[in-house]
Amino acid sequence: MVKVVTENDIDLVIANGENQYVEFKRGRVVANVIAKHISAFANSYGGQIIIGVDERVGVVGVDRNWIEKEFRKALSFLSPNPNAEINWIQYRNAEVAIIDVSKSPQPIACRNVLYKRKQAMIETMDSKSIITAFKQNQKSESQIIAEMAQNIAHLTTGYQICRNLMISQTQYNQRW
Repeated sequence: MVKVVTENDIDLVIANGENQYVEFKRGRVVANVIAKHISAFANSYGGQIIIGVDERVGVVGVDRNWIEKEFRKALSFLSPNPNAEINWIQYRNAEVAIIDVSKSPQPIACRNVLYKRKQAMIETMDSKSIITAFKQNQKSESQIIAEMAQNIAHLTTGYQICRNLMISQTQYNQRW
């Protein structure tokens, strides 16, 4: 996957077309559409939503204020918060928005619906996909117990340090 960072990258990505990692959107995309695509990429392998590009025409540009507003609104539709950020590229005389979405370690819902990326499309996740996604992120009982033991050890060590400091302070005060 070519990650879009420069004008040349946009040319290369347009030439390769939409795929599992890239989605083109043209013009005034609404928050709900952006949110569904963020959910799908986060629940799959991550990817980029490139706004201001028409696959047949090329770069058409986009209204920055509109997309910024819709992006913020889209994030409010998602739970838990995904790792997604918006960046901008000036392509000749047009602005292009690049929304980078990282693969999430936990399923990301858009208005209580889970989406996934399947080739160049998004679709709702069926029960089998949802179970698989949750199982991949579940910790085994032994992992949970090991983490709890580690946390208890840190707390015990912290308690011992505080206790020793208090004893030292008391002994110091008694001497003077």
